[in-house]
Amino acid sequence: MSYTFDIFQLESAYSLSRNSLANISIASDPTIDNNRQNCLVKCTVTNVNNTRLILQVIINYLPCGRFDFCKIALFNKINESFNNDRDPFPIDLQYNDSTQSTVYIKRCKTSIYSIVKQFNLYNASIAELQDGLSKRYFTSVDLVKAYIARIDEVNLKGPELRAVIEISPTALDAAHATDILRQNGTILSSLHGIPILLKDNIATRPEDGMNTTAGSFALLGSITPDDATVVKKLRNAGAVILGKTSLSEWANFRSVNMTNGWSGRSGQATSAFYPHGDACGSSTGSGIASSIGLAAASLGTETDGSIVCPGSRSNLVGIKPTVGLTSRHLVIPISQNQDSVGPMCQSVADVAAILTIIAGRDNEDNFTLAQPDKVPDYSQYLNANGLRGARIGVLRKIFANSTFGGYPDYIISEFNKTIEEVFKKLGANITDPADLDTADEIATAEHEFIVLKVKCTVTNVNNTRLILQVIINYLPCSRFDFCKIALFNKINESFNNDRDPFPIDLQYNDSTQSTVYIKRCKTSIYSIVKQFNLYNASIAELQDGLSKRYFTSVDLVKAYIARIDEVNLKGPKLRAVIEISPTALDAAHATDILRQNGTILSSLHGIPILLKDNIATRPEDGMNTTAGSFALLGSITPDDATVVKKLRNAGAVILGKTSLSEWANFRSVNMTNGWSGRGEQATSAFYPQGDACGSSTGSGIASSIGLAAASLGTETDGSIVCPGSRSNLVGMKPTVGLTSRHLVIPISQNQDSVGPMCQSVADVAAILTIIAGRDNEDNFTLAQPEKVPDYSQHLNANGLRGARIGVLRKIFANSTFGGYPDYIISEFNKTIEEIFIKLGAIIIDPADLDTADEIATAEHELIYSFEHDNLTGSNQF
Repeated sequence: MSYTFDIFQLESAYSLSRNSLANISIASDPTIDNNRQNCLVKCTVTNVNNTRLILQVIINYLPCGRFDFCKIALFNKINESFNNDRDPFPIDLQYNDSTQSTVYIKRCKTSIYSIVKQFNLYNASIAELQDGLSKRYFTSVDLVKAYIARIDEVNLKGPELRAVIEISPTALDAAHATDILRQNGTILSSLHGIPILLKDNIATRPEDGMNTTAGSFALLGSITPDDATVVKKLRNAGAVILGKTSLSEWANFRSVNMTNGWSGRSGQATSAFYPHGDACGSSTGSGIASSIGLAAASLGTETDGSIVCPGSRSNLVGIKPTVGLTSRHLVIPISQNQDSVGPMCQSVADVAAILTIIAGRDNEDNFTLAQPDKVPDYSQYLNANGLRGARIGVLRKIFANSTFGGYPDYIISEFNKTIEEVFKKLGANITDPADLDTADEIATAEHEFIVLKVKCTVTNVNNTRLILQVIINYLPCSRFDFCKIALFNKINESFNNDRDPFPIDLQYNDSTQSTVYIKRCKTSIYSIVKQFNLYNASIAELQDGLSKRYFTSVDLVKAYIARIDEVNLKGPKLRAVIEISPTALDAAHATDILRQNGTILSSLHGIPILLKDNIATRPEDGMNTTAGSFALLGSITPDDATVVKKLRNAGAVILGKTSLSEWANFRSVNMTNGWSGRGEQATSAFYPQGDACGSSTGSGIASSIGLAAASLGTETDGSIVCPGSRSNLVGMKPTVGLTSRHLVIPISQNQDSVGPMCQSVADVAAILTIIAGRDNEDNFTLAQPEKVPDYSQHLNANGLRGARIGVLRKIFANSTFGGYPDYIISEFNKTIEEIFIKLGAIIIDPADLDTADEIATAEHELIYSFEHDNLTGSNQF
């Protein structure tokens, strides 16, 4: 086969005339489409000393297969005579798609000669690239353009590998600068002019115009002050920063159940070798990119397996340097004791070349200060015979057993071939199997993860004993669950046995357990672990944590705001919260100061609470009170509602406003629960797009999944109890007049009530104790006693024992009459058996009344509200 092109499409880079070009003729094949021909081959004719012509042939990119990289034929121009007398003489070319053709070159003057050098950018080593740059086969600018073209081809097109998040806008300029240096005789290092990709948790200087986000939209647009130290070292060595690679978001610490290679910014990165395959993480993009030549090499980071795992999945050499060998300065951290930055390349030689550049001391990372002044050239230790005579044991029970190790047979088969065809051929002595007595423990151990989760700080107390404080970091637990915080109680008491070291059993966030052994020092140390889950923490638990200084109110506000950001308008888009108070953090800080000074105002001191958006807040808070309607947006309420004043006086922190059915469901008789113009459609946290009832929809959703410690709702007719039941909460409508409605947007003075929506009866009691009581601005409250009782004192865990409860089955638990589907009835029946009966209640089932039909269809509350308030007039807002 011959690929041909028109002679007049040859490019004269050195002002040769068309007559000069005519001295060269190319064999023609009319069966080949001209457009394809022109894509394949580009010829440049160069006049050399007016004595002979040198032909340079460059073959452009062509995809060779779904995942293979296109080859570039690079041609060595040499000044020597062609050693045969054929005219024209042939040059055989090997093309990207493995086809071949012959180009016929007519002699001109003495001779011209072109030797084809096959060159595959897909797996070119750094040394080969450096050789090509030195011999001027191509420039660094050519390489950058080539890699960008390849990224464009496979990253978001074709196989959609999503390995690269962004390309550096300055990459071509940086490459050009290295080319100029090279032309002037300056070669900075073995990486001079070599394009390299960085994992997107490694910072780059602002003038590069790239983001450093760990894959998260939360950091998009943030500005890092400078390059990470490893990036500075690469630039100083002449490397070209090509762009940023994708990763498992937050380096796999966004969630314990997250998918390898997924991030909000990049989407799902997938294996280059198996369609939609798991390329492991968290340095997913760096592994994929290096494996198929989207750059000469890449940097990854590892805390626990994040380089070596994607390296193995992408058939790369990935090295996690010893912690402290490479600087982590301006790399988004997880653990100062385990994080490391390392190269991911196609060969050990490339890894050695990059490690030589990025290793060494950095005053910004004190873990590196133990390194020698001068970093060795790791390349000098490369030895092709390094495995000869090495004894290598195969831990077959752990890694190569389909039953125990979990690997499928075809993986084990390839593993065995590698032992035979690679290790043994390189001279290694293989001991197979080489199983250890502790094989089971090694296979299942998570020591690195345990070390990551637990940080021990030993504090000297009065020079008499040491106190151990253990802190377990945040881990998200599920889509709607909030991250758990394990809180640890430091107590000064002697350990009651004589073991040294003595054991402390730890219960972790993910319900796993382990034992830490602590060596005695002086008298004793002791640490008790307390499990804590912000998703369903009670007010009492939060208060206990605040009192013991496990966290501050500011910490809580930040945690709740972060959780709101995660699920309110992102992810499931619950739309439970309309706005956050601009003063919430300041208010929280004020309660923390009071606590430090010994003042605790009430059981709600420092506790963040959300308000339904029909409950007024003072102007200086900067929030709206709109009942979800744009009609009231920007209006100014004169003061806090009375219930809000009482919360503030009790030290509670007003976190923000929740969504609701617009105008508390009185905008229309046919409106949708949870919809408002401002909040749009709020939906259930427990069933996608499900009806969370109304009108206190947002308050119910928010309390049910820990967007605040609790919330306030309002009810005229079912607007607390209905969303409470849909969100598995305790929602209480207090007797009208028990809580003030002053500066709460009204519907009916005879029926409106403000009440708490919480995850437990205890929390409802705590809040009701604060907000109940007289208010001269609401005469319905004046019948209340002067002193509000502490409702918490009436809590009784045995309160249902002996209580007689009737089931109005015809009304509430009949699928034909009540309208509930069978699966709801089934859950209702389980609740009777597993909760009420177990708590000692006496269940009368059924307990239907003669008036059941009337009760089921009655709307007495609604009728009374309209008739009575229209006659008597309603309180003004």
